[in-house]
Amino acid sequence: MQKRQLREKWILLGMQIVVGLWATRISEAVEPSSETLGLSNEYWQCQAIDTAGYSDKFWWGPSPRHNHPGYHEMLSGEWGAAIYYDGIATGSEAMWLTDKFLYPNWETYCDFTIDYSPVSWDNESNPVDGLDTGYSRIKNAKVRITIDYEMVDLGEGGSPLSFGRLVGADAFVYSERYVLLHTYTITNITQSPIENLEFYQMLHGHPADEGSAVVYSVYDDTDHEDPLEGYVPYDEVHRKEGSIYAGNFRYDITQWNNVDDPEKDEYVDHRDWIGFSSTVPPDFFENGYYEGHAAGKPPRDPDPDLTGTHWNIEDRNLNGKTYSFGEAAGAMRWSLGTLAPAGQQGDSVKLTLAIMFGSGPIQKTCQPFEPIAYWGLDEGSGTIAHDSIGDNDGALVGNPEWVEGFLDGALEFDGDGDYVLLSDPVGALTGDGVTISAWVKPGLEMVSGEHYDILSQTKGSPDYLFGYDLFLEIDASGACRPGFWLDYPDCYARSDDAIARNEWAWVVGTNDGANIKVYVNGELKNSAVSTGRMGVYSDAYIGYLPGDPSFIGVIDCVRVLACAWDGEEGCLPYCHKDYFDWVLLGRPDCWCSSAVLGEDISDTGPPNYTAGDYQCDGDANTDRENPLAKWRVSASDLSLVIANWQKTADDETLNPCADIDHAEENPIAHWRVSASDLSILITHWKWTAAQLAGDCAERGCQGEALGRGSPGTQLTSKELLQWLAEIWLDPDVRKSIGEEKFLKVYESLKELSNQ
Repeated sequence: MQKRQLREKWILLGMQIVVGLWATRISEAVEPSSETLGLSNEYWQCQAIDTAGYSDKFWWGPSPRHNHPGYHEMLSGEWGAAIYYDGIATGSEAMWLTDKFLYPNWETYCDFTIDYSPVSWDNESNPVDGLDTGYSRIKNAKVRITIDYEMVDLGEGGSPLSFGRLVGADAFVYSERYVLLHTYTITNITQSPIENLEFYQMLHGHPADEGSAVVYSVYDDTDHEDPLEGYVPYDEVHRKEGSIYAGNFRYDITQWNNVDDPEKDEYVDHRDWIGFSSTVPPDFFENGYYEGHAAGKPPRDPDPDLTGTHWNIEDRNLNGKTYSFGEAAGAMRWSLGTLAPAGQQGDSVKLTLAIMFGSGPIQKTCQPFEPIAYWGLDEGSGTIAHDSIGDNDGALVGNPEWVEGFLDGALEFDGDGDYVLLSDPVGALTGDGVTISAWVKPGLEMVSGEHYDILSQTKGSPDYLFGYDLFLEIDASGACRPGFWLDYPDCYARSDDAIARNEWAWVVGTNDGANIKVYVNGELKNSAVSTGRMGVYSDAYIGYLPGDPSFIGVIDCVRVLACAWDGEEGCLPYCHKDYFDWVLLGRPDCWCSSAVLGEDISDTGPPNYTAGDYQCDGDANTDRENPLAKWRVSASDLSLVIANWQKTADDETLNPCADIDHAEENPIAHWRVSASDLSILITHWKWTAAQLAGDCAERGCQGEALGRGSPGTQLTSKELLQWLAEIWLDPDVRKSIGEEKFLKVYESLKELSNQ
């Protein structure tokens, strides 16, 4: 599109623009909201950005990445900043840079006035077609804030808008090719230092012109590759300190609309993303609430979750929540220290933000596996079901009974209003990469034609907002068929094979972003296409879904994983950090979770088993060593490590259970068993299951020993030698390990300690 045509289009849209390279100094005090500028590129427009950088109108039009006719709003909400420093006119509160918010219209307590009128122009050096550069300036009695803008063309690339903290995976979408750099430069104009300077930025977006309360807001700091790292801004003010480049904008607030929500606006037919990012990590962040279009300033609410992000900014008390859903808003805060007196070095500081739009598809890179939640249901008493991995404990509702389970304890539900209400929605269950699993024993009293829920995060009657649900369905014949849905009835998979009543079955539901699948006892039973579908932010339950009868039977070992497990892969999903080492060594069972293999590894269970819940802690032979002391790590484990000392993966005699750290230890010799494995074993010497973290497959062992007396530190070769000398005095050790093998290890460590 020619530049003249683009400018004519702006005029037809009624844009207020100021073209030219001049700026007008204001001699009288004029409020920042009284003058505005406009910015544009080939595909999107920023209308009416006021002198303080505030805007209520960003529009996105058709593009190769945004295949939707016409322009629609992306920011019919708020893009505004606030500041605090000791001695500010608002006392202990932060002050907004603008004097007025639009839609809803409300005035702030602001003593800033226009110092230079806002201006935008087409920088001929910048290849972006449109008003690609802008400038404005405000001041009060103590600081002057200069605001610079530059449109960036990333060509075929895009900057990542990430939201992995919500979905429990390394998830993001690429931005449109155009990104807006927005730099604030804060300068002290007094002869005294300005101390405790803080800066706040808030975004309340309306992606896809969505005005209803169906928007997600997420903070994420995943270190993705960002093409802005290689971009050289035309104006040096946008360059990262000490560099010619803009930098990696990895600290993100990302917002998008749930197009599948029945409460959405009727005219919204697609999902868009909007977000802002910084190269500087914030001290605090918030994902909260902002009521967008009521009259006047959205009031405080007695519910702290509905207080409002704008109030929390003024109170300088961001909520620290990773995500929110509804009338969502996001914010970051940066502590910028002290500004030196005017004219001295250090009298100013700058902060650059990047504003961007995106439309998908969702991208993922394989990161180390991270479990989200596990409810073992082993408490035996009380009213709380504890999440042993995260902090999402559940409250027992009704009178479910603590009973003997598949592994240790479990909960039995009688169908009379019994269930577990989790304290928070499960983050992974709002995304499109997840595994839910549980052991269930269906009750004999389950009724034909009913649907019994194992774990659900989906709204039932009367609001019906369908997300994930792992369930048992009783057909007309009374057969009990496990199933998994994401968006009933369009994304629904149910086993054609029934499971027996009053017998244990392992039921798994997965979503890999393309298909949901349901497994029973490790066998794939059915699948359905799930492309483009995501979960919902809603209450989560064990044994219930509002609108369905509560569960009848026993539930145990409920797990949520942050990626899809494939039954053909075995115990580790492909994104587990140990997956490729596990495959290399022949997929040893001793690296696997007991719940996956269906084995009882409790201290009261059988003394021998093949599951490796503690193998990565040094329990190399997966055997309880002493029937009285119940040690998991002792002499026979040491014997196994020594028997496999410095063996490689291609050694047919290697026992992979001795590879405690699940890693190759020497890049030249390629040893699988060496000092690191011994260090971990020593760290947990004669520990019981109660002392160990448990479940290596779930934890995704990091291969790092806690260190003897020094948590987080691997033992040195000299420390290992000292320990071996001491342990040789133990008759159980001498009995388990031959002197020749022991001396081989001792001499090897001695050689390492001399290097």
